[in-house]
Amino acid sequence: MIALSLTTLFSLVAIIFFPFSFTALLITLLCITIVLAILAVFLAKYRLTLGFIIIGLLLASGLAIPKLLHYQSAFNTLPHQDTYQFEVTAYYPQSHALEARIIAPAAFKNLSFRLYNVPTAQPIALSAIYEAQLTLQPNRAKATFHTMPQRLQHLAKQRIATATLPHNAQLIEIQPSDAITELRTQIFDRLTQPDRQNGDLMAALSVGMTQKIPQETWSLLRQTGTIHLVSISGLHLTFVALWCFVMLRTSFGFCMITRPAPYQIAAALSIVIALSYALLAGMSLPTERALIMFTIFMLTLLWRYPIFNLSSLATALLIVLIIAPFSVLTVGLWLSFTAVLILMLLNRFQWPFIVMLCVTQLIISLLAMPIVASFFNEVSLISPITNLLAIPWTTLCILPPLLIGIVLLPIFPSVANFFLHLSDWGLTHLLQFLKVMNALPYSHITVPHIPIVLAILMTVCALMLLTRYGWPIKLMASILALSVFSILGMPTHHNRLYIFPVGEGLSVLLESDEQTLLYDTGPYFRGFEAAKSTILPTLNALGIEHLNGIILSQHNQQHIGGTKTIRRQFPDAPIIAHQSLMPLINEATACQDYHYNGQNLTIAPLPVHTSCAFEVTLDDQRIWLLANITPREWQALTKLPAPDILLMPNKGRSGQLRIPKDWQTTLIASTKTVHPNHSHFNIHNAYDGAIMINIKKGRHHVKTAASNHYWWMTKSQP
Repeated sequence: MIALSLTTLFSLVAIIFFPFSFTALLITLLCITIVLAILAVFLAKYRLTLGFIIIGLLLASGLAIPKLLHYQSAFNTLPHQDTYQFEVTAYYPQSHALEARIIAPAAFKNLSFRLYNVPTAQPIALSAIYEAQLTLQPNRAKATFHTMPQRLQHLAKQRIATATLPHNAQLIEIQPSDAITELRTQIFDRLTQPDRQNGDLMAALSVGMTQKIPQETWSLLRQTGTIHLVSISGLHLTFVALWCFVMLRTSFGFCMITRPAPYQIAAALSIVIALSYALLAGMSLPTERALIMFTIFMLTLLWRYPIFNLSSLATALLIVLIIAPFSVLTVGLWLSFTAVLILMLLNRFQWPFIVMLCVTQLIISLLAMPIVASFFNEVSLISPITNLLAIPWTTLCILPPLLIGIVLLPIFPSVANFFLHLSDWGLTHLLQFLKVMNALPYSHITVPHIPIVLAILMTVCALMLLTRYGWPIKLMASILALSVFSILGMPTHHNRLYIFPVGEGLSVLLESDEQTLLYDTGPYFRGFEAAKSTILPTLNALGIEHLNGIILSQHNQQHIGGTKTIRRQFPDAPIIAHQSLMPLINEATACQDYHYNGQNLTIAPLPVHTSCAFEVTLDDQRIWLLANITPREWQALTKLPAPDILLMPNKGRSGQLRIPKDWQTTLIASTKTVHPNHSHFNIHNAYDGAIMINIKKGRHHVKTAASNHYWWMTKSQP
C-alpha cells in the first residue's frame, strides 16, 4: 500500500509538471511501464513492490490525464457564450462576486469560474443552483518568475474562466440550497453579528466560512505560521472527534459494557461525529482530507491494529488522491501528511513529554519551510514558538466553548451567548499574542521562490533522515538536499530589464551592477494595487533591498498608483518625476534633469515632454524607456538611431505610432500587444506574463514567465 500511494502521489506531480507534448508524455509513461514490467519478471524478490508501482503509475495516469484534457479542451473554446447552470460555492457581497461550479453545458461540467457584477439586491444562497446567460472569458493568469504559477493555482481549484453579469440582469434560481447549507448560513449570520469582535474567525472555525476575514488577519496568520488555526483542518476535526471518543469510551466503560468493547463503540460513534462536523464545515477539501485520515485511523483501531502505522497513512493518502488528484497542488496536502508522518517517525523515541512536544513542533516547522516558501515566498521564524502556545490555546480555550455555544444556541440562547463570548475573548487574546510575536525582529522573512518540485524533493530528503534507513541512504539524501540548495543559491545575472505583469499600467525594473531603478509603480484601480500584489513580492524575491531611484513618468494612476506602497518599502529612494508631479513631491528631481554616467551604464532623457522618457545604454545595449507620448514626439524619436530594446509607448495600442521598417533588429516590449497595423514581432505582458531581458556582452536574451508551459497548457494560456 505504501508503494502504491507514493507512486500515485509522485506520478501525479510528474504528469502535471511534464514540460513536453502530450505525445511525449504517453511515450514516456509507456516506456516506464515496460521497463518496470521487465524488472518485475527478473526480480522476483521485488515483484510485488514493482507491481504496486506499475498500478500506481497507471492509476495516476487515469486520474489526471482525462481531467487535464478536459480542462485544456474547455479552455481552448473560450470565450464562449451560452446559458449556464452553476452551483454557488462562495459569495463575496462586498466585491459583488461569486465562485461557482458549472453543471451545464456538459463541455464545462465540474469546472469553476468567478462571476462579477452580481446584483446586491438579489439574495445569493450557497450551494443553490442558478441559471444565467453568460460569456465566459479565459481566466488569464499573471505569470511571474518568483511565485507559484497562477495557472497551477487555478488548476487546483478547477477554475477556468471569469464572467460578468450584464447590467440589470438577474440570476434565475432553479434549485434552492440544501438544509445543511442553510443551517451553516444561519450559524454564520448569528456569529458575525456586530456585538462580537471576532465573529469572522468564529465562523471560520465552526462552519468553514472565511469570506469576512480581512486580508490583514490573513497576513498576520501567515506571517506567524498559524494560518491553519482558523480553518477547518485536521487539527480541529481530530480534536473534536478525539475528545468525543475519549468521553464516549469512558462513559461506556462506566456502564460495564463489554461486547462490543467500549473503545469500539466510541470509535464508531466518533466517526459519525467527525462526519457531522465535516458536513457542518462545508466538506471543503481540507475538511475531507482530515475526515478521511481520522476515519482510517479509527477503522484501524476497530480492526485492532496500531493506529500510528504507515499503512494507515498511505491508505488515507491514496483515498485523498483518488477523490481530488489535483490536491497535490495545494499546500494543505503536503503539510498535513508531512506533519502526521513526522509524528509517526518520532514516536519511536522515548523522550519526556515536554521534550517530545518541543522537538516535534520544531522539526515540523523546519521541514515545512520548503513547501511554505514555494507557495508563499515567505517563512515564519517564530512559528515553532507561536504554534507551541497557540495550538493548545485554540483547542482548549477557543474551540470547545465555540462548539458548545453553537449546540446550545437554539435551546438556551443566553447560556450559548456566554460560551460564544468566552470563545470570542479567547480569540481576542490569541490575536494580541500573534501581533506581539509578529512585531519581533525577523519574525518572518521573505525568501526566493522555490519551485514546488524542488521543495517536495527537499522535504522528502529531510524526511529520509528521520527514518530507520542506514547511513548510506541518509548520506545520499543529505547530498541530494545540499545539491538542491546549491542550485537555488546559484548567482543570478544582474544586468537585466524586468517588466512586471501589472495589467492596465506600467512598471519596469532596471537592474545593473551600478544602479537599480524602478520605472513607474503600476496601477491602482478600485482597491486593486499592483504594487502590493505583484511588484513588491517580486522585488523581495529578487533580493532588491535598495533602489537608486523611482521614476514616475506621468500624472496617471495607471503608472504611479503604487507609489505610496513602494516608498514605504524604500523610503530613502530618490524620486525622479515628471514636471506635472513636481509640486506634489518634496525633493524630487525633474526627469529632464536626470543623467547618469557610469562605467557600463549611462542614462539620459529623450526629447519627450508628455512623460518621462530615457535612453539607457547598458553593456552596449541601447534601451528606450517610454510611457505615453504624442504622435509628433514619436515621429521625432524615429529619426534617431534605432534602439536595441524598445519599451513601446502607449501600451502598444496606438495605431498612429508607426514603427520604421529599418528597425527589424529592435526588440519591442509592451504592456499590451502592438497595434495590428504593425507587423513587427514583439513580446507583451498580457500574453507572456513577466518579461526578463538579460543583457551580457552587448547582447540580450529574452525570457518570459509564460515560456514555462506544461503539456496541458497551450500557447494561448499565459
